[in-house]
Amino acid sequence: MATVDLFKKIVEQTPASSDREHLHILIDNNPSIPDRTESILSGGPRPVNEILKSATMLEKMGADFVVMPCNTAHYYYDQIQAGIQIPLLNMIQITAEACKESGLKTVGLLSTTGTVKTNLYQNAFHQVGLTCLSPTEADQETVMRYIYAYKAGEPIPEIRPLRVIVEQLQLYGAECIVLGCTELPLILTQKDSALPLLDPTLQLANAAVQLAM
Repeated sequence: MATVDLFKKIVEQTPASSDREHLHILIDNNPSIPDRTESILSGGPRPVNEILKSATMLEKMGADFVVMPCNTAHYYYDQIQAGIQIPLLNMIQITAEACKESGLKTVGLLSTTGTVKTNLYQNAFHQVGLTCLSPTEADQETVMRYIYAYKAGEPIPEIRPLRVIVEQLQLYGAECIVLGCTELPLILTQKDSALPLLDPTLQLANAAVQLAM
């Protein structure tokens, strides 16, 4: 569904007045890519080979660049980019730049534990002069339960626990919440948040449209 969400947002962000003015988009929806968080934290199967298989296939099919709707997979960004000849857009860096351009100073991060533990967003925000706040360990476990429930197609639990986590991050000084897992924009909406929500999937879609056009 994260792939569907990115595809939909690319279409919605394209300034087209007819179907012929939309972008030619190639999609490889590869369910064989191992779980990224499990690989990073528990030594599970590495996802790089399968990601590269998909990226290489898209390159051979004529893609001019690649986008990847998984925040945690950006832990392997350098390895993936080195394995292909076309650009791989970096959703983490794109999001950090968008936060900087918005005039933010401190952001709260909701993401997978793999993304938190590898400091993907923390490092990217530090490079542009922003502070990144993460949930407590107990709250992070709650965030993961929602993410994996959505991935499994299970009913999403009552949203209040996520709302409380957002409020806690606000108390610590967060000015907005970055939804740093591509499932989270499908779970948490603006009406459920005391803070503005920033969607990296939307930022990636905008960057893809701008580059393609």
